[in-house]
This record gives sequence, C-alpha cells and structure tokens, in this order.
Amino acid sequence: MGRPGTLEIMKNHDIQVLRNRKGDDSLPSKLGMKPRLHRYSDRKYNSRRISENYNHMVRFLRANCNRPWDKVYSEVKKKNFFGSSINIDDYLFGQVTVKPVFKKGILYMPNGVRPLYKNCYGSFYVTKHGILAEATLKRPPWNKRKPNPNVVKVDDVTYLLRREKDMVWFIVGYSEPVPYTYRYASGKESIHYSYPGKISAKDLELPHIEGFYASFMKTLSKKEKKKYKLI
Repeated sequence: MGRPGTLEIMKNHDIQVLRNRKGDDSLPSKLGMKPRLHRYSDRKYNSRRISENYNHMVRFLRANCNRPWDKVYSEVKKKNFFGSSINIDDYLFGQVTVKPVFKKGILYMPNGVRPLYKNCYGSFYVTKHGILAEATLKRPPWNKRKPNPNVVKVDDVTYLLRREKDMVWFIVGYSEPVPYTYRYASGKESIHYSYPGKISAKDLELPHIEGFYASFMKTLSKKEKKKYKLI
C-alpha cells in the first residue's frame, strides 16, 4: 500500500484540498471508483498468471509420472511455473497427494473421504516406493441419481408411492391451483390461488410437480396393485 498522502489511498476530498493548497492543476480532480492500490493490482496480476500457468504444471506432472517424486518435485521448484512471488507448494500439493489412503483397493485422499479420480483435481499421488503416479479410477457422472423404488410415475399428475415403514402403496393425484381475484379496500385487484383439497403426508415424501399440488391420495387395493404390476 502506498504511503499516507499518496494518490493510491487518498479520497476525492483530500485530493481537492491538496489542489487548492498547492495550486497545482496537474493533480486529478477526482479518482475513479475502481481501487488503485498496488496490492490490489498485484493480486489481480498474480491470479491471471496462476490461471495461465496452472495447466503447464499439470501437463508437466503427467509427463513425469513413473519417476521418483523427489526428483520431479525439485524440477518443479526450479521451473517455478508461477513466478518467485507465489508459493508453488500451495498449488502443487493440491494436485499431488503424498500420502494417499487405500480403502478396499481404491485410492483416497488423506482424509479418506474423496477418491482420487483420473483427469480431476488432485489426481496425482506418490506411491509407497516414492514414485509419482496418476490415478486410474474414472470419475462417475455428475448427479446421476438411482431411481427411487418407492416412487412410480403413472402419468404427469399421478404417482404411486410406497411407505417405507410398512411397505403400503398409495396412489396420489395432482391438480392445478384455482385462481381467483382478490379486491383490496383501495380498489386494487390481484390474482390469488386456492388449493382445494390439498393434502400432506407425514410418512411420505410427495413428489414436487411445478404448477400442481397433491389433491388426492388413497391406499391401493390388491387388485389395483396387480393392475400397476406392483405384485
């Protein structure tokens, strides 16, 4: 940060006072809204430099797999991908796990929570023999949910739900809200919605359907279970 009294940290009022005191019209009359601190500029520059050179470091690690980790680490420090003002260890050890954990034949991070996946952040590790290697486990697809066996969709507004504690099946129907006009004392009108026959179930998680609400529910008979091929 600049010294007190320099333009980097002075406010607009202070600059105007300085202009009047020294009679120097070369001083700016106002400063822009954007911060002018040297520290801010350095941080912005460092961030850009890290993003530009991060992939270079990852490619270097991948090209040097199956080599002793101590030698690779020394070479990374000498190359200094991010420059002398940035501690490369903070980013290098985010990519390389020095002491991985094995659980059922799968490599995990030291906390034992997240597996090491190939082509993902932190995919490199050091073997027990001190060799740099890359994980081979493929990452599963994002947000791939298993189908819920307790929910069966009949159509857009009808679902079959099974209660977990006693395995009883229910059929649930949905309806659209009923609009009506509400008039205020001031004479202004607005559209509101009513939900006649709206139901709730403590032991069942009712599916959410945009623009509809659950209005009907009953227990399925044995005949109905056969109809929907539940038994």
